[in-house]
Amino acid sequence: MSRRSERIEQARKRRRNRRLLTIGGGALALLLLVAALVLAGSIMTPPLTAADLARISPGETYELMQTGEAVLYDVRSEGAYAALHAEGSVSLPEGQELRALDELPRDRLLVFL
Repeated sequence: MSRRSERIEQARKRRRNRRLLTIGGGALALLLLVAALVLAGSIMTPPLTAADLARISPGETYELMQTGEAVLYDVRSEGAYAALHAEGSVSLPEGQELRALDELPRDRLLVFL
């Protein structure tokens, strides 16, 4: 192979390597951008408030409880619950719901009173 052919071949290799580096760098930058956007979206999501929760009537609650589709939790104090509560409701005083989070059923509608 002549010297000129070798230089041409080396120039082609350099161009190919530059092209690969450019494509790889661009792909990496795109991947990092997507990851940053996904993380920013999960961080920037505002927390749920009471206004975000669905509301249902007492009649709907009763019907869902009768069919086993819902559980009614009474979040008032234990004393208030002992004095008067809805039939079939479960006492879960406010402030204790986070401790009982793992025990709450995941296959039924949870209604808090």
